[in-house]
Amino acid sequence: MQCVEQDIVEAALTTTAKLDPDCAAEAMMAFANSQPDIFAFEMAFTEELRDEVREIMIYLLFVVYRAFEMTATEPIPKIDSDDIVATYEENQEFVVGLDEHDESSFEQLAQSETANQPNLFVYITEALVDENSEDDIELDDQEFGEIFMILKTVIDVVDAATN
Repeated sequence: MQCVEQDIVEAALTTTAKLDPDCAAEAMMAFANSQPDIFAFEMAFTEELRDEVREIMIYLLFVVYRAFEMTATEPIPKIDSDDIVATYEENQEFVVGLDEHDESSFEQLAQSETANQPNLFVYITEALVDENSEDDIELDDQEFGEIFMILKTVIDVVDAATN
């Protein structure tokens, strides 16, 4: 898929933020029905997180997916759980590999891993930091890392499926 532009990310965020609770619930159900394996992945990998942290995760996931939908010229194909798990494992290996690199190469490695969808990665990183301050929800390093890994996995699989 082409790169999701910054204005699309902002539009997805704005339209999501304006949804009333009933419409938001309907939209989330539509997402769960169209991408049941992504939804199941998110639910399974966040079940041990605090409820308020899970809410942040679900919101960010919805904005990211909505941005992909707004960019796509065709419907996004259903993502298979095998692809999701394989991508998650690849992302875990990448993170483990970061420990082996010095700090100067870290930024270059991070940029190469987010090159296809930089605007989405900037959005989720900034949102995780901003969510901390706005809602008085403090994410510990583990929660931040888990949410980031889940969202990175979703971005990677949706991006791959739409190419």
